[in-house]
Amino acid sequence: GGDSVSSGRTNMLPPAPHAFNIIENPSFEQSSSTAAAYWEKDIKGMQSQYDLTVAGNAHSGKKCLAIKGTVAGSGRWYNEDVYLIRGVKYHLSCWVKAAGDGVVGRIFFPAVRVNIDFDEKTASDWTRIDADFVAGKTGREAIFLLVNSGVGTVYFDDISIKITKPLRQGVGGLISRPGAKPITAIVIQDDCTITDYYLAFEVQRVLNVITGQELVIVSPSALSSPTG
Repeated sequence: GGDSVSSGRTNMLPPAPHAFNIIENPSFEQSSSTAAAYWEKDIKGMQSQYDLTVAGNAHSGKKCLAIKGTVAGSGRWYNEDVYLIRGVKYHLSCWVKAAGDGVVGRIFFPAVRVNIDFDEKTASDWTRIDADFVAGKTGREAIFLLVNSGVGTVYFDDISIKITKPLRQGVGGLISRPGAKPITAIVIQDDCTITDYYLAFEVQRVLNVITGQELVIVSPSALSSPTG
């Protein structure tokens, strides 16, 4: 038994952090013909002319992101709500393809120095791009899917960023107030958002820095026993 830092019910088993894709709308199915939920778009450069659309020839499902360039320049889709935690190892993957002589697509994640180009020679059909990285800081970052140069069309689908090395789970024993039972867990709701989930990890990290102890993060969905 023991007290919990809780945002929901109290029954618990550790979740599997590596099972979570931290990208919202990763397959772009939540989209209209010209807009995708959680993703923004813009064109850089006065001479750029890019038709940014949600295409139908997807790698999976019915939709993918596309950038059709008619003049060499830089058009891009981007997501500014990628939440990373310092010291955690992640794996990035994304399916891409390119059509057009000289067109160059790019996955650009500046916060973790991921910068990967592809073109018609390397990705004339759907091809998966992969990269591993360790977050250098905790915070909200932006990832960009773009055309870097050339005339043609590039496509993006099924982008994923997942933890590949779950955080070490420790034994809690923190005291929340004089006379209270030790805090033994940080409890999150079964239906919590990605942001809630990662904020729980940040609470874990801060308490670890302050106290030297690391609380387990738990979910009420698969309880072995209630906490008291």
